[in-house]
Order: sequence, then C-alpha cells, then structure tokens
Amino acid sequence: MPTDYRIHRDRQLVISRAYGILTYAEACAHRRVMASDPGFDPTYAELLDGREIDRVEMSAEELSELAARSLFQPDARRAFVSHKPSVFGLFRMYEAYRVSAGDTAIGVFPRIDEALDWLGVTGGEAHAGAGLPAGSPSQGPE
Repeated sequence: MPTDYRIHRDRQLVISRAYGILTYAEACAHRRVMASDPGFDPTYAELLDGREIDRVEMSAEELSELAARSLFQPDARRAFVSHKPSVFGLFRMYEAYRVSAGDTAIGVFPRIDEALDWLGVTGGEAHAGAGLPAGSPSQGPE
C-alpha cells in the first residue's frame, strides 16, 4: 500500500492517503514515518483518504493490534474516507476499537466532502482532492 501524507500546520491537520493494497506492514511503516516527522503533532486532526485502496490484506487480529496504538491524542478529530464496502467496513472496525480505547472524535465517511466538513476544514485546496494530487509521493510538512 503506497502511502503519503502532508502536514498542514496552518490548519492543524494531517492528511494521509493510501492506495493500492492495504497491508498491516505498510500501515505500520506509514505510522513509523509519520511519527518520526518533526512536524507531526498528535493534537492535530487527521483525514485518512482511503478512496484509492483497491483491497485489504489484513487480519482482524492485525487490525486490532494497529488500533491498540494511536499516534493521535484521544480527542484529536480523525476522519476516514472510503466508498468501497470492504475498506469502509475496515475503517468502521478500527473506529470501534479506538472508541473502546477512549478516543472521542473518530468518524468514517463514504465521501471526502462530508469528512472535511466534519473536521471543519474549509478552502478550495482541501476540498479538491484533500491537498494531495493522485499518485503524488509527497510526504512531510507543507
């Protein structure tokens, strides 16, 4: 699963994007890279754009392990987006795990505009592809 992310300090927002095949190993690698970024702030909101994930290769146990540790504070707003039933369902399972762990502000959405509105994100760039062009390998702070 190739991933990329961008940190928008002015909006206190991390936008992550995943595409291709979603695996536990790739999700963990993405998390490690983001955690080591000096611009990362665990209080920021997050948008995870999963609209281009083709399929998921992750067991329920791996998802549970992934959800057991969050980079973000429990009250940081986090929105996950996918219209594909398998990915949407995986995001809902992740949400349930995190809510049971004490997170208070996670939402799963089929449309990116709904997620951005829920996060309170405004502006043309944010609504036009969440600030990451398709196929862009951009990482790190903006």
